[in-house]
Amino acid sequence: MAAPGTDAEERLFALKFLLHFVGDMHQPLHSSDNHDRGGNSVKVSADGIKHQSKDELHGYCDTQFVDAIAGKSPKTLANQLLMQIAPEQATLWAAASFEEWAMEAFMIAKNDTYGTPPLSKATPQNLDAAYVARAEKDVAQQLSKAGVRLASVLNKALGSN
Repeated sequence: MAAPGTDAEERLFALKFLLHFVGDMHQPLHSSDNHDRGGNSVKVSADGIKHQSKDELHGYCDTQFVDAIAGKSPKTLANQLLMQIAPEQATLWAAASFEEWAMEAFMIAKNDTYGTPPLSKATPQNLDAAYVARAEKDVAQQLSKAGVRLASVLNKALGSN
């Protein structure tokens, strides 16, 4: 992205790839496996979230839990999350390695997203209010970490540090 002489279209493509990659690294079901295609084979419904015809655990983690905490707009969510990040947290999160990002996401998937006993792909399951609250907290923290880490990566790549 920072290479002089790279045309604007290629720089935009690189930025989009980086945004997607950093986001995916923070989605717990992208760094775990329960023999269910990353939660895509687990049919669920969730207390307090409108049921849709094709509800899969992966979709809830990608979209529905994010929408549930987002409020009215992405800008509102970003502002809410920014206000909750302590400077010392941001420093620690930015210093973490890519391996640490993946392991954090894996542990969230293992402990919270799949739970104990793990969710099963055998039959549709309901995620109760306690599960939804924990998932929304995890999503908010992962979005916060991803934002801090994306800023750090961009600052390093573009020489802003």
